Amino acid sequence: MSTPTPTLGLGVLAWMVSHLPSPRDETQPFRPADWQARRVLRWYELDSSGKRLWNRCHDQDPKGMGKALALDCPIPTPTGWTTMSAIVVGDMVLDDRGHPTRVLGVSEVMSDRECYAVTFDDGQVITADASHLWETDMRHSPYAKHGDAIRGTHHAGPGAWRHAIRTTADIAATLRYSNGRYQSANHSVRLAGPLHLDDVLLPIEPYTLGVWLGDGDSDCARITMGDQDAAAMTRELVAVGTAVGERKRTNAAGRYTIGSDPRPGQSLRTAFRLAGLLGHKHIPGAYLRASYPQRLAVLQGLMDTDGHISPRTGTCELSLSNHDLASGAHELILSLGIKAAMHEGRMTLAGLDVGPRWRIAFHPPPPLARCSGWNAR
Repeated sequence: MSTPTPTLGLGVLAWMVSHLPSPRDETQPFRPADWQARRVLRWYELDSSGKRLWNRCHDQDPKGMGKALALDCPIPTPTGWTTMSAIVVGDMVLDDRGHPTRVLGVSEVMSDRECYAVTFDDGQVITADASHLWETDMRHSPYAKHGDAIRGTHHAGPGAWRHAIRTTADIAATLRYSNGRYQSANHSVRLAGPLHLDDVLLPIEPYTLGVWLGDGDSDCARITMGDQDAAAMTRELVAVGTAVGERKRTNAAGRYTIGSDPRPGQSLRTAFRLAGLLGHKHIPGAYLRASYPQRLAVLQGLMDTDGHISPRTGTCELSLSNHDLASGAHELILSLGIKAAMHEGRMTLAGLDVGPRWRIAFHPPPPLARCSGWNAR
C-alpha cells in the first residue's frame, strides 16, 4: 500500500470551510467538491524535507473538460431521439436552431464531477456538470459594475436582459433575485428553433390524421362532427384529398366515414392499421420528424377538433384524454419552435369524474386552426 503524500492542503481546505461562504447561499459555509479538494491537496504537497513541491501552479482543464451532460440526457436527432451515451462521431443531431448537424467529436465519459439538476419552468430536468456552458439572459447581476436591469422595461427592450455564456455553477450562484416580496427567476434560455426537416412520404395525409386523432373512432376511418362545424370541416378535408361520406344520424352529432387513397389499392382504414393507430391513438414518429408544413398540418387537424383559442388572449389549448396522444402533441408543438406547457387534471361529465385529461397551453405565432370558426373561439 502506497504512503499518502504529505500535504498542507488539509489545513487549506479547513480554512476555506471556516472562512468562505457558499456561492449558492451566503449563510452556509463553502463545501468544496471532491475534484476541488483533490486539486487543493495536490497544489500543497510537500517533499521529504517538508518543503512545498510547487512554488507556482498553473492548472488548466483540457478542451471540452467539464462541459458535460448526464449520459441519459435525451438528444434530438433528425430521425427521433438518442442519448448522450449513444452518440458517436458522424451521427446527425439537431442543434438549438433546429438544423441537422454532424457530430465531429465525442468526449470521454467523466466521473466524480460536481453536477446540478437543472429544472426548467415546464418541469423538464437535465443533469449538467458545474462547468457546462449555457447561453442565458440574466435579469439582475450581483456585481455592482454590471448594474441592474432597467426597471420597468419590457424584457425585449434594449438593456433589459444581460446576455452571455455562463456555467451551471454561475447560474446556480445567481439563480434568483429579490423583486419586492418575491424571489424572481434570474435566468432564462431562449427557445429552440423549429425543426428544419425535409418533406417525407407519409402514409396518411397530415391534416386528416390530426382530425381523426382528435375526433375519430379508434377502430375505423370515421369521425364525429357537430352540425355547426360539419360544412367547414368537410371543405378542409376534401381540399387535402380526403373524401367525406354521408352523415349518419346520432343523438347529438353526425358521424362520417372518411376515405382517401394514400396508396393505390389501400383504404384509409388499412393505412391506420398498418401505422399501428387502430386502438392506439398516437402521433407516429415519422410525423414528428416530418417537414414544418407537415407537422403544422397535424396540429391544425388536432386544433380543429380538440382545440380552443381564446378570443381575448389568443392562447391555444388542447384538451386530450389519451396520455400517449397528449405527449406526442406536446412534442409536436415544441418541434414547431413554440413554447408549450402540459398539465394533468381530471375530466368531469355532468359533475362526475370520468378520468384523467391532459391540457396543453401555448401561444403560437401562426394561425393554428384551418376552420375560421376556431380562430375566433
